[in-house]
Amino acid sequence: MRSANPMEELIGRARTTRLGGLSLLDLDSMTVRELRGQGLTPAQARRVKAAFEMGRQLLEAEASMHENAPIVSTPEEAYRYMRPRYVNEYREHFDVLMMDNRNRLIGHHRVSTGSLTSATVHPREAFRPVIRESAASVIFCHAHPSGDPNPSREDVEITHRLRQVGEVMGVRVHDHVVCGHGRFFSFAREGLL
Repeated sequence: MRSANPMEELIGRARTTRLGGLSLLDLDSMTVRELRGQGLTPAQARRVKAAFEMGRQLLEAEASMHENAPIVSTPEEAYRYMRPRYVNEYREHFDVLMMDNRNRLIGHHRVSTGSLTSATVHPREAFRPVIRESAASVIFCHAHPSGDPNPSREDVEITHRLRQVGEVMGVRVHDHVVCGHGRFFSFAREGLL
């Protein structure tokens, strides 16, 4: 059974993992001098201490980033997030917003950049970052440089394909938001998802 707290789980594993008879927590608490007493050269001992410090900083940065991540679960929130990224663009861009199971944004990826009137999207490319980030849900977004957010026939077709792929993969497709100038079109809100 998984621990409710991932940090406790990690610490538990570190307590039981042994290197040269010492646990990782023992190694972390040792000074460079004590590490040298275990047979490490001065350079090796400094690298071990630096690796532990970098690991601590990485965990702190990741925790901070996750706590401050915006919630994106509505078309308005997706539009507000994406609108600055589409300002003054003269080509269509297709993006995926990736969320965890509480709809906190864990990543944003530009899937494709097209021409003035279209951007080619293949589900394989759209879901590659979703798999890599282990996202629980997604919102697809793209911009119409014309300013008119009404979807084309191709937009409707790719939305249905992306929803079907999401179902097969166990990833919830919350919406596909087409961004225009000062307004947007939501496939979910219009009952087209």
